Amino acid sequence: MDLRARAEQDLGSGRPLKVLVAAYQVSPILGSEPGFGWHTTSALAARGINVHVITSAIWRAEIEAHGRAPDGLTFHYVNHRALPRGFRSGQRGVYAEYLAWQRDCLESSVALDALHDFDVVHHLNWGSLFWGSTLSRLGKPFVFGPVGGGQTSPKALREWFGKSWRFEAQRNFALRWALRLNPRARRTIRAADLVLATNSETAARSRALGATRVELCLDTAVAPEAIAAEERDTPDLSAPTVLWVGRNAPRKGIALAFHAFAWVRRAVPAAQLVMLGWGLDDAAITAQIEALGLVGSVHRLGQIPLPAVIERYDTSAVMLFSSLRESFGVQVLEAMSRGLPVVALDLHGVSDFMPTSAGIKVPLQRGDGLAESFGAAVVQLLNEPAHWQQASRAGRAAAARYTWDRRALELSRHFARLASARREVRSVPDIRAGAAGA
Repeated sequence: MDLRARAEQDLGSGRPLKVLVAAYQVSPILGSEPGFGWHTTSALAARGINVHVITSAIWRAEIEAHGRAPDGLTFHYVNHRALPRGFRSGQRGVYAEYLAWQRDCLESSVALDALHDFDVVHHLNWGSLFWGSTLSRLGKPFVFGPVGGGQTSPKALREWFGKSWRFEAQRNFALRWALRLNPRARRTIRAADLVLATNSETAARSRALGATRVELCLDTAVAPEAIAAEERDTPDLSAPTVLWVGRNAPRKGIALAFHAFAWVRRAVPAAQLVMLGWGLDDAAITAQIEALGLVGSVHRLGQIPLPAVIERYDTSAVMLFSSLRESFGVQVLEAMSRGLPVVALDLHGVSDFMPTSAGIKVPLQRGDGLAESFGAAVVQLLNEPAHWQQASRAGRAAAARYTWDRRALELSRHFARLASARREVRSVPDIRAGAAGA
């Protein structure tokens, strides 16, 4: 039986499922949120689902330049409207633009549903408890997520946030107290037939808002061919490379990474730290490197193409993931897929989805002890080749559970269940109407 026939059989109505997907960012050539939008919807179409995607018009050129969309995948574009003067730049502008797009997305969704009568609607990416989804108003079986943003920053990490802790404290307060008063959040979560949460904290907050069904779900995946086909040889651990992938943002824990690496250097003087990502040439970062005596051992390569990033995964000895607040972290899954052991904080999505056997998950603690524990975990992997090999194998095995085709299979099963439930409700006769007619 081919995939399209399987989808028709799952629906049980002689036709494929028809699903409307809201994906604010979609790109066939980028990673992160845009890549998630493209790969997920393409994989759903490959399973025989008739997928209509509403996205922002800014992605139209990239999508159409990629060539003909896969069979069963149709894109609809919503233009960005002009924003008031005070919202045209900065983070306020980013959120204001997204909310304006959501409003227009609802208008397009109503018109499209009138034409196609969708079985299920799904808000796929840029999912946030704070901002909700206008698709919840369509009155159709509704899936929300993967949604993150429900995780808070523990006070134990305060010093590693530095001056940005004030913002984190405000955000923590908003999540713990103000979120329950947010009408967007309450309306969306209570309307959702299924909430997909990227970590346990977000799942718990969704339930507190009134969600009827919540499941954990990663907001990323990998292509099966991206998983290293062969077991890796143990790298040269006498002069190892420690890899850090991220961007210059307080919650990425750059200061923690530097203090941890300084501890590594005391135990393994030949170790080198390679950093990939945006904004790492900042003067403040340079000052931290100089203050810790790491000049010459830290190499900031900036943003590089994905194939070059993969090469770094393949040639490094350990991945240092120092994020202090993260739904999960696509770089963790990418590293595992290449058999690169990961050292990360045992918190948020890492706690839920990264197996302990794929590296070392460092327990939460206060002060310099956390940096020392991070450094000691890296050194442990460098000094124990058998442990390194075990972690490498475990990471590859774990990554194989999070591929795009498996994600599409899971979603298609959810969609079929919701569509069948809706069809059963529609088929129940109206007893009251019958009684009135009698």
